[in-house]
Amino acid sequence: MNEPDRRKDDQVSIYDIARAAGVNPSTVSRALNNRDRIGTATRTKILRIAEDLGYQPSAIARSLTTRRTNTIGVVAPSLGDPYMAKVVDGIEQQAGDRDYRVLFSTSRRDPDRELTIANNFQRHRVDAVIIVATHFRRTYRLFETTLNVPVVLVGQEDPSSDIALVAVDDRAAIRDSVSHLVGLGHRRFAFVGVDDRPFSNDARARAFREAIGELAPNAMITEITRSEVTDLERGTASCLEIRDAGITAAQCYNDMIAVGLIGAALRSGLDVPGHLSVVGYDDLDISAYLPIPLTTVRQPREELGRTAVDLVLAILEGGPRSRSFMTGQLVVRETTAPPKNRKNGAQPGT
Repeated sequence: MNEPDRRKDDQVSIYDIARAAGVNPSTVSRALNNRDRIGTATRTKILRIAEDLGYQPSAIARSLTTRRTNTIGVVAPSLGDPYMAKVVDGIEQQAGDRDYRVLFSTSRRDPDRELTIANNFQRHRVDAVIIVATHFRRTYRLFETTLNVPVVLVGQEDPSSDIALVAVDDRAAIRDSVSHLVGLGHRRFAFVGVDDRPFSNDARARAFREAIGELAPNAMITEITRSEVTDLERGTASCLEIRDAGITAAQCYNDMIAVGLIGAALRSGLDVPGHLSVVGYDDLDISAYLPIPLTTVRQPREELGRTAVDLVLAILEGGPRSRSFMTGQLVVRETTAPPKNRKNGAQPGT
């Protein structure tokens, strides 16, 4: 008597395949896992029947065999940040293309929570952990010493550690920005940064100082570090100091600070870019569509995420913990121009 038709939503097991092929379940298991001690004709027959029945191997059973779950844990400070959201998009796309799934969690910029999440991922048997835009140097060594799975950082570098990472070369990107501003004739500069991301902020501020020292050694440099709640507020709050110091060009830590600064500058009567040129960092999607489109450094955000997955999978296959640095691209729009004297419109002397 023929078996009743199987419903499409029934789970096909190796026992179903064994009955259809007239062999033992252990033979089916050897064929599906490409093991020895099975003839070519029998293997071919079993694989054809498995395909016809729509067999889907159990992820749990596969993980017991391979000791992998094909899962990557991802920790990010916040998925509401446009920069991080794009990086996570890249991670998810590449992981999916490589038949991996992703577990996400947010640290809320808390280093203890960040480490706790990473340890929880490990207890859930993820194959690796990707940490996006961590800002806490002290946790780097803890990642290396407490986690027994590969770890890759995205967006930060610690020269004292050999932990795997992918990041943008801040020095090269900031140098391009400074070169652009110096070429326009600016000699009174500000770097507008943040106090809650000291690692990346220090790296960009240092790159800014070094580039000006090389390209405009007699220029004036002011560093402004703000502690307001949001980056927009930090940019807004920096305007008064920039205006009173006679600064004509500002490099901002990121695009949101630049947006806040531009809005406050316009409200205070400064012309952007005539009185004040502003450069951002990230090239968020909104940057090109602002009332005055923003000159900024473009970070390849999705590529950062995809590369992080590639680095993780390479380590899982026995490769070294490598470091990958990408190049940021200066995108010149309408917030930068030669400086004008704020009283009569003439270019100031240098």
